[in-house]
Amino acid sequence: MMKQFIVATGLLLIIALGVVVVLPRRDRVASADSSSLHRPINLQFDSETYPNREIPCPAQPDLSEIEGETVVCGILTVSEDYGKPEGNHVELVYAILRSTSLAPAGDPVVYLHGGPGSAEMRQLAQLTERFESLRRTRDVIVFDQRGTGYSNNRLACDVEYATQQDDARGGLDALSNGSEGNNEVAVNMLLYQVCLDRFEAIGTDLTQYNTLNNARDVVTLIEALGYTEFNLYGFSYGTQVALEVMRRYPEQLRSVILDSVAPAHIKLYENLGQPNVEALLSLFYFCEVDPDCQKAYPDLQERFVALLDKLDEQPITTVDGRSISSAEVVAALRQSDIRPGLGGFFPLMIWELEQGETTTLDTILNNQLPPTVSADFDPVALRYTDLELSADAELFIESALALRRQARELEKTADSFLNRGEAQIVLDEMGTSAASRFDLAFHEAMNAQPFDQRLELNEAYLALPLQEPTVDTVRAFVTDNFQGVYANQLLAIADSMDEEDVVDLTTIIFGKARDYAYLFAVQLALRVYVCQEHVPFNSVDGAFDAFDQLIIPQVGTGKRVTVQNLLLSCALFPTGQEVATFHEPVKSDIPTLVLLGSADTQTAISWGMDSAENLANSQVVLFPETGHGAIRYSQCAKDIGAAFLNNPSQPVNTTCTQALLPVFVLPPE
Repeated sequence: MMKQFIVATGLLLIIALGVVVVLPRRDRVASADSSSLHRPINLQFDSETYPNREIPCPAQPDLSEIEGETVVCGILTVSEDYGKPEGNHVELVYAILRSTSLAPAGDPVVYLHGGPGSAEMRQLAQLTERFESLRRTRDVIVFDQRGTGYSNNRLACDVEYATQQDDARGGLDALSNGSEGNNEVAVNMLLYQVCLDRFEAIGTDLTQYNTLNNARDVVTLIEALGYTEFNLYGFSYGTQVALEVMRRYPEQLRSVILDSVAPAHIKLYENLGQPNVEALLSLFYFCEVDPDCQKAYPDLQERFVALLDKLDEQPITTVDGRSISSAEVVAALRQSDIRPGLGGFFPLMIWELEQGETTTLDTILNNQLPPTVSADFDPVALRYTDLELSADAELFIESALALRRQARELEKTADSFLNRGEAQIVLDEMGTSAASRFDLAFHEAMNAQPFDQRLELNEAYLALPLQEPTVDTVRAFVTDNFQGVYANQLLAIADSMDEEDVVDLTTIIFGKARDYAYLFAVQLALRVYVCQEHVPFNSVDGAFDAFDQLIIPQVGTGKRVTVQNLLLSCALFPTGQEVATFHEPVKSDIPTLVLLGSADTQTAISWGMDSAENLANSQVVLFPETGHGAIRYSQCAKDIGAAFLNNPSQPVNTTCTQALLPVFVLPPE
C-alpha cells in the first residue's frame, strides 16, 4: 500500500517500492469537532492519593530563567499500579516552563520525550530554548516518564551498576564465550540481571512501567496542576504515548503534535532499517526534482545501489592503503541525521566513488562537511547586500551592524565566563586531577550530542578501560569521537596526562559516579518497556528477514546487531504484557499535526504517514534536511508547531520549509 504525505513544497510525495511521484494535495485538513473535547476526565483525582509538591529544579534551567518564577519544578507521586493505590508509588519529576506571554492561553503543552527509557529533565536549559516559540502563548510542561531520569525512584540501579562492574567484568570470558566484540553486551547482560534481582527484592512491579501507564500519568499530572484542557507534543517514543492518550483519554485533549512518529501498530524493531532507506529515497527525490542536480546526477538511486554492490565485491584501495567498502559509505550517510546540510554533498560523493575517488567521502568522515558558517556572519546584513544605499542610510546600517557584532561577542563572552564559572564549581567539588578534568569535559561534550549519539559515546567510553588504555589510546578515543572545540578541549587535557592519570581515569569510569550509570539506566529502562510491549510482536528472525528485504540492504547493516542484542536481552525481562488493543492503529478526530524529517534515520517517514491515515483531522509536513525531531532542527519547525497550536483547525503555512531544501554541489565540469 502506498503512503502519502505533504512535502515541504506543498506537494504530495508518494513512495512505493522506491518509486517516487508527485501529485497535488490539499484535503487533509477538516474543521475540528470540539463537542467531544471538553468533557471532564473522570479519573477521580485525589490530592491525598497523588500528592504534589514543589521542589528545587534537579537540573539547572537556562541562565535567562528565574527558578520558581519562569520555571517551576515539582514532584507528583502516583501509583505504580493504578489498580492498587495503596501499593508502591512512583515519583514523577516535572517542570513547568511558564509562558512568556502576559496573557497566556489556559491550555498548556505537555511534552512527551523519546525513548522509551530516555529522559530530558537533565537538559532543562536546552528545553527552555527549544520551546521558546510555544511559550510565547502557553505554558510547556515537561516531565521524566516513570522509571526514567529523575522519575526512577523504583527503577534505579545506580549503586549496583557502579559497585558491581568489576565483578561483571571478572566474569567476562564466561559470558562472552571468548568472542571479542561482545564485551559490553556480556557485561550489561550480567548487570541487567543484578538490577532485576534488586527490583524483585524491593517489590518493584516491572509490568507497570509501560506506555498505558505513561498515558495515565499525563492526565493525572494535568489534573494535579489544575488545568482543564491541554495539548500534547510527542517526540519519537513520546508519539506512542501521545497516541495512547488520544485513544484512552481524549476528553480534555485540545490538539496533538506528533514529531518523528513511532506508532505501536508498526513492528518498529523488525523494521529499524527502514528509516535509513527512506531518508536516502527522499534525498534522491529532492535531487530528481532539482533540474541542475537531476542533469548532473541522473538515475542516482540505481547508480547508488550499483555502487554499493560493486564496493562489496571490490573495495576501493586508497593511496594510503585504506580499504573503502560499502560500510564506509553507509557510515557517511548516517551523519545526515546529525548535521543538516550534508545531503547536498551526497550526489557528488557518489559520483566521485564511481570513479574511484574518495575526496568528499573522506571529508565527510573527518567531520569537515558541511562547512560551518562564520561566527561573524549576520543574516540581517543580507537584506542590504544588493541595495543601492544613500550615504546616510549606509552610515546608519553599517553602524547598526557593527553594534550587533559587538553585542553578540559580548553575549558570547558573558556566557563563556558563566559556563566556566559553573564548570569550576564542579571542579572544585570533585578535585582538579587531570583524570577528573577529562571526565568532566567528556560528559560536557557527550551531553551536547543528540540522544542516540550519546548512547554510542557512553558505550565507547565504558569500553575504554577494556583496552588497557595509554595516553595515546585516550587521544585516539577523542579524535575518533569528537571534533571542533570539544575535541580541542579534551586533547589539551589528554596532553597533560601521564600514565598514572590514565589509571586514575579508568578508576573513575568504573566508579560510583551517577553520570556513568545514567545511560546504562536508559538501556535498562528501554528493555523494561520494549520487551513487555514489543516482544513477541517483534522477533529477531522477523528483523533479519526485514533487513534482507530492504531496497538498499547495506544501509541497514549497522542496525542488525543493535536489534539482535536488544531483542535477545528480552530473555531476562517480562514479555508479552501489552493489552490486546495496544498494537491496533489509533483512530481519532482530534486536530493533529504530524512533523517528519526527510533525513530522519531513526523513525521512518512512512510510519508517520501510516499513523496519519487513521487520524481524520490531521496535517502532515515533511521537512527537508531534517533529522530525528523536527523541532530540534529549525526555527521553521518551531514556528509551524506554534502556529498550529494557536489555531489547530486551520491549515498551517509551510512556506518556510522551502528554505530547507538541500543545495546540491555539482561535479567540477
